[in-house]
Amino acid sequence: MPDEANLERLDPDAFRDTMDALGADDAMRIFGRGLRRLAAMLGGDGPRLRLAFSLLFAMPGAPLICYGDEIGMGEDLSQKGRNAVRSPMQWTKGRNGGFSTAPKAQLTQALVTGDFGPGAVNAEAQWADDGSLLNLVARLAAIRLAHPGIGRRECRPIGDAPDSVIALRYAAADHDLVVIHNLSAKPAPLDLDLGASCRGEGSVLLGDPLSTDDGHLKATLPAYDFRWSKWPR
Repeated sequence: MPDEANLERLDPDAFRDTMDALGADDAMRIFGRGLRRLAAMLGGDGPRLRLAFSLLFAMPGAPLICYGDEIGMGEDLSQKGRNAVRSPMQWTKGRNGGFSTAPKAQLTQALVTGDFGPGAVNAEAQWADDGSLLNLVARLAAIRLAHPGIGRRECRPIGDAPDSVIALRYAAADHDLVVIHNLSAKPAPLDLDLGASCRGEGSVLLGDPLSTDDGHLKATLPAYDFRWSKWPR
């Protein structure tokens, strides 16, 4: 996986809008086509970052993550090019982030400092916190492994979702999987026809439960919220 989020395949208007929204600082842009660390782009570990990971794992294909993104590492913008995101992995809050016992001056890459440094962002602390970003990513990975149809089967958008909502459905032989994301900073009212196979309350995989009346879902999804539910057949 390249070290930058490569956006060059977007159409010109979408490319410009995305770069303006997520890479307002020119230093965050690289090679004129991409952006750097996800956590820094989205303001650190918060609802938008968690939404982005959920959406990544909900889409068809293979989710790819640059090391450190799973804990919300930042970058060192004083380094040139891709070296900005090649900082030592932050395993602990201890010496050199637990990456090396060598004197700091001997490290070939500098540690990230500030709000995204190992004192605030490290794997050891996050493994011990069930509500951490790292544990969320681990749960998302486990869901993907348990539901291989997400990567292999046809993904069907649920067409009557609001513009700010991405609602996806995967149909397997023994269940229907529904994944809903609200990309807006405002609550999104939902009025979705999930079909007769999705009756009553779904089995919660992630987030709050979804419940339908004979397959019809009416609910309000909070800002930057997401839900994963499935209905056995």
